[in-house]
Amino acid sequence: MKKNILFLLLLIILTGCSVNADIKINYDYTVDEKIDVLFDNKLAVNFSSPKSYAKSYLDYYNSIIKLKDYKYSIEEKNDISYVTFTKKSESICDSINYSLFAIYLYDRIECTENKNFIEIKSVGKQKVSVPSNEKKFNVESLELKVQLPLPAEENNADLVNDNVYIWNYDKESLSNKSLYLKLDKTKLKNNKDNIEEKIKKDKINNKIFTILCFVLPIIIICIIGAILFKKYKNNKIDY
Repeated sequence: MKKNILFLLLLIILTGCSVNADIKINYDYTVDEKIDVLFDNKLAVNFSSPKSYAKSYLDYYNSIIKLKDYKYSIEEKNDISYVTFTKKSESICDSINYSLFAIYLYDRIECTENKNFIEIKSVGKQKVSVPSNEKKFNVESLELKVQLPLPAEENNADLVNDNVYIWNYDKESLSNKSLYLKLDKTKLKNNKDNIEEKIKKDKINNKIFTILCFVLPIIIICIIGAILFKKYKNNKIDY
């Protein structure tokens, strides 16, 4: 029932829209999601503003969005406005497998892992290029970016820019276009250990630096004071 209500919400908001999804997988396996849903302001013709149009539905279904720990904000522009959904997850597969938005791109995007690897792959045909009457909502274009802490072992991204893997979907996309990423768990762990060790060393160095910033001036003052006091005593004896 909750999924059906959420579907109705997205159906209303995401008609004739474009989506930019940014998924950042951090070194410690946490994941930051940012999904921008852009819609034409003409959809808000019966509302006082595009923002009130989006907010009227988002507020009503706010509890459902929060159920999956998504937060949102609304930005109103001259012709196109957008809703931004954000979420932070504690593990890679939790983020992928419990995403509210994956089912609107494929039947699902699943994340599985074994002793050596984490695999992220789409299941079913992509839904952006199908006729509008076959869509749950009419997304005209979608760009998915997945940022990794280190290079993937395997991928089928349209574009790779450093460790950012990008897939683009529009009405010209092939129906069998898929998504695939394979991550090496040993490399992920080594990268995590190296970064945490560096953070630990940086904290120690910062503490040492902070201590020296306080101690050194005191030592210098004491040395100067001792020198001056010694000169004072010598001058007094000579006198």
